[in-house]
Amino acid sequence: MSSAPVLALVGATGLVGGHLLPTFLVALSKGQLSAIRILTSSPDSDKLNSLRSFPKVSIHAISYSDSSSVEQALSGVGILISAMGSSPTKEGSYESSKATLLKAAAAAKVKVYTPSEWGTDHASSAAQKIGSPMFTNKQEHHAEAERLGIKVVAIYNALLLEMSFSAWLGLDISIPNPIWTIPTPSYPVAFTSFQDIGPYVLSATLQAYRSVDIPSRLRVYSDSLTLDEAADLWEKETGNKIERKSSDGEELQKRYEEIKPTLQPGMLGPAIPWMMSQGGFDHSKDNSNALLNRGEFAFETHSVADFFASLSK
Repeated sequence: MSSAPVLALVGATGLVGGHLLPTFLVALSKGQLSAIRILTSSPDSDKLNSLRSFPKVSIHAISYSDSSSVEQALSGVGILISAMGSSPTKEGSYESSKATLLKAAAAAKVKVYTPSEWGTDHASSAAQKIGSPMFTNKQEHHAEAERLGIKVVAIYNALLLEMSFSAWLGLDISIPNPIWTIPTPSYPVAFTSFQDIGPYVLSATLQAYRSVDIPSRLRVYSDSLTLDEAADLWEKETGNKIERKSSDGEELQKRYEEIKPTLQPGMLGPAIPWMMSQGGFDHSKDNSNALLNRGEFAFETHSVADFFASLSK
């Protein structure tokens, strides 16, 4: 077995990175990792205070306008995890920042790289129909990383469980007796809990680092069910009634095309229900759950029923 690697995390103070970090800290305490480096352009952030005295955790100030600062921070790193946000910063665009990160990773000879995905499998036929520049850029970034000789381990976790049952997606549970929009045809939809992303990423990257044959594209989930099944669970848990309104793929496509020009870069909005109607988030028959959730990396996933029960307490 290879010696325990140094893991670098980009985006530790963000939504996804903040949920990845606890898993990595536990792995560090178990000796699965030898050290953790937090790469950040905001090293004085209060969100990092709890890490400043944490053994074998170091905070590295970087600037994406200075690739040498990123390369220096990555020197000796075996695994690089990016949870970089997609919004532009004072240092430039998301695309330019991650290009700088990748260039520095190659120069530092990082062995395993998980790019900032955390959602849609953009290689799926449903995603291809969206015509998203963000998806195209992600595919090009993945290909460039492989061209540079880095082992890429991309995680596609479909919808984030704790964020998906909300008004913005037409699945509101914040009010009594809500109205849900159910895309048709109806396919299973994969949901991944924030609590499960870290274990999946740790397993994938450590196995890859140890030279286990891990695919470069991994579809995972915590739970998979149709939206009607999810509505049944919510009704059973709360006693509320969900009014269900069906919307077919053609109608959903039209709605997306109408609003597409107004969407901010990186935002999918109504593209998500349209992809649902094409099975774009159905990971039930093609996933890497069993490959990652096994042996020393085995863990209990969090279901939609678990999430609903936690809300009704």
